[in-house]
Amino acid sequence: MQPAGASGGSNNIIGLFNAYNRVKAYARSIDTRSGGWIYSSTTVREADGSSSNRISFLDGLGVIPIYAQYTAGVYPASNNGLIGVGINSTTTFSQPPAYYGASGPSQSSPTGIGMSYPIVGLNYVQALEANNSNATISYGVSENPTLYATLEY
Repeated sequence: MQPAGASGGSNNIIGLFNAYNRVKAYARSIDTRSGGWIYSSTTVREADGSSSNRISFLDGLGVIPIYAQYTAGVYPASNNGLIGVGINSTTTFSQPPAYYGASGPSQSSPTGIGMSYPIVGLNYVQALEANNSNATISYGVSENPTLYATLEY
């Protein structure tokens, strides 16, 4: 499931479930907002303030392990940008977030990872961001932030 990217993400939905003859499915959501965006709060939120930076999927039996990763350009690196993935959450990282705080004003491209045990029903993985210092952070400046999910259907 790899539709074209969209400003604010593409909110992909995998609405089918295969109980037999399962295969891996790969999905991605790309945020193509031109020039990126700025966020300067320590509060965890949806990446780009958009619930469309997400991949939704159906698990009919509670048997699909969830693995997702989110990569985004963070500038300046010295301001401690945080990115990660929320599984069925828009306000909590499912694993510790990717933390970038190297010295200097260069851009970095950290990757936040999220994993979870199977959950019955309609679920989603959401790209998340925060700021560790309340300073100004620019996300997605020269790289399209991308959320990936790997599911075994």
